[in-house]
Amino acid sequence: MKWLNEFIDQSFDGNLKTSQYPREFGPYKMKVSFGQGMPARVPWISFFASGMSTSNGYYPVYLHYKDQSKLILAFGISETNQYEKSWTEEVIGNSPKIKDSVENPPRYGESWVFKSYDVIQTNMFLDADPFKLLIRSSTYRFWIPTMCLFCQVWMCLRNGF
Repeated sequence: MKWLNEFIDQSFDGNLKTSQYPREFGPYKMKVSFGQGMPARVPWISFFASGMSTSNGYYPVYLHYKDQSKLILAFGISETNQYEKSWTEEVIGNSPKIKDSVENPPRYGESWVFKSYDVIQTNMFLDADPFKLLIRSSTYRFWIPTMCLFCQVWMCLRNGF
């Protein structure tokens, strides 16, 4: 998941281009945004099942709250249009809303937190291996490799769709 490393780095540099990112993740569509015309306060990577989109649907999404150095894997919901369905209680369980987990979130406060990570900006790469991007789980306070994030996205997708 080299693209996750690149996403975090690019979130800070003001570059809005996304053409280098994959368009699919397993059987799902993948979309990346750093903003339109100017850098977003919360860059994101979303994953869609058929018939869903960022502006109309519900979907797993990575949200990078740069000012707070937080990367959140969320049960996302569209802020643009209310979709006819949403995540079921069985899927979201006792997950808190972002607005209850991030101090003054500028966007996406109504989505639910699946996992929250403190992003370590310096020395993020231990070596050239793209699976060694290290972030610290704010829940468990231990270091985890990126591969675990892949597993979490996959479980989120599998359980939600």
